[in-house]
Amino acid sequence: MLRFQFELRPLDDVPPWGGDRRTLHWFGLTSGWYWIEADGHQLLRYGEQAVRRWNLSRPYPDYYVARFWEDLLVLHWAVAQPMPADVVPAAG
Repeated sequence: MLRFQFELRPLDDVPPWGGDRRTLHWFGLTSGWYWIEADGHQLLRYGEQAVRRWNLSRPYPDYYVARFWEDLLVLHWAVAQPMPADVVPAAG
């Protein structure tokens, strides 16, 4: 089973947008972490060495969850297509 997972940043930790005219924007409120779970594995998860080197608070990409959703919508046409039969043996 494929699952798209995310965790939103606590509201008090969301940085405001706008330079001199700082505001909270809906897109900014989706600040958080995301990853994909597939067959017991976490995709887009950083290894422990990367977490230590970059001093990450979570082992996942730290960006706007709304952007991840937009990217999935753009890619939906490609991933919704069945894998060609001649490629299946190479993927397994």
